[in-house]
Amino acid sequence: YGIVGGRKRYSCKYPGCNNGYYTQTSEGFVNKHFFRFRKNPPYHQLWKDACNITDTNVKNFCICEDHFKESDFVNERKERLNINAVPLPINPSKEDSLLSDKQVTADECLRDPSGSSVQRYCLLNSTVFHSQKEKYGIDAGRKKYSCKYPGCNNWYYSKLPEGFVNKHFFRFPKNPFYHQLWKDICNITDTNATNFNICEDHFKDSDFVNEKKERLNIKVVPLLINPPKEDPLLLDNEVTVECLTDPSGSSLQRNCFSNSTYFDSQNKKVTYYSQDHDYCLRLNNLIVVGRKKYSCKYPGCNNWYYTKLPEGFVNKHFFRFPRNSLYHQLWKDICNITVANAKNFFVCEDHFKDSDFVNERKERLNINAVPLLINPPEEDPLLLLDSEITVNGCLTDPSSSSLQRNCFHSQNEKVTYFSQDHDYCLRLNNLC
Repeated sequence: YGIVGGRKRYSCKYPGCNNGYYTQTSEGFVNKHFFRFRKNPPYHQLWKDACNITDTNVKNFCICEDHFKESDFVNERKERLNINAVPLPINPSKEDSLLSDKQVTADECLRDPSGSSVQRYCLLNSTVFHSQKEKYGIDAGRKKYSCKYPGCNNWYYSKLPEGFVNKHFFRFPKNPFYHQLWKDICNITDTNATNFNICEDHFKDSDFVNEKKERLNIKVVPLLINPPKEDPLLLDNEVTVECLTDPSGSSLQRNCFSNSTYFDSQNKKVTYYSQDHDYCLRLNNLIVVGRKKYSCKYPGCNNWYYTKLPEGFVNKHFFRFPRNSLYHQLWKDICNITVANAKNFFVCEDHFKDSDFVNERKERLNINAVPLLINPPEEDPLLLLDSEITVNGCLTDPSSSSLQRNCFHSQNEKVTYFSQDHDYCLRLNNLC
């Protein structure tokens, strides 16, 4: 019965195809299966491209079963197409440039070789491959946010069509220390960057928790844009392999994250970047990294004790002025403190000898420890002139006082004795 077998409802839009779909057909007449153009924008465009259709609105256009491969159908009846099926190209090219691209892996997944952040799977069992960025751009999905790394055009898309996968994006950390580091690396001057994101392209493989790259490790920061070739700190005598004491006046110490550490100074703020991309930060007067609690009262020392320090920072040890009135006065005299009550004053570990500490951790001082002299005398005349010096390290006070002392140094009526080994005691000419 052919065409006269019924009423033609719609025709196949594939070029050169005269097939139509008929209603009220004669007995024994069976229509071919027809498939409407997809609503999904990328596949909608793919079908238009395959059929050389330039019309804007083709939502009611159909293509018959003759223009698909056998594998494009769900079953042998050819009643339904697979989701990712597209019509066969009119003039299939002998070689697809994308198939020969080094970035194409196997025949299941294609990473978009353009600068787009969208990844897409190859349209299975089809020879039609299109670059997402060149063909579809924003149409592949709705742009939600972009990567803030300098020079990166990657976007995160919402409402992606099936077969498209976004790259992983990571929000700027809330921790103020790492938040500032990310801003510095990305040259961001905005005050608040809490909603900014960076895509997976700007981190090392070791920065991720697993191969899926869904999560970053805790102390991770983006790769440097232009890492310096030479690290001046590596030549500094103060740099050690395991621990680096901040060479500024800051009291913060930090563990080196690698043997190679370099810095970039900006006025008073100095940021240290390790070539393994683990970072730490110091400020000469650091408030943002931690909250200042108390300072070292030793003359000329700018060290502070901080609370709420970020991970990777350790305070130096601070020691409160002793309650013992004798040693309390000694500490005050050494630090040139004239305040009557200094019970809440502190001196940091930098101003004591190693032998003054109970152990190598420098967490506790010996009972008789006192800070180092600011300007210790080069020679103690009493060591040379006093005949009462004994061999076993004790010097009997020649005054009427019952105090014994190690080496001493006289000051008017009140006499403070400083030993050249920095063990001290005190005698007063008129002792109450």
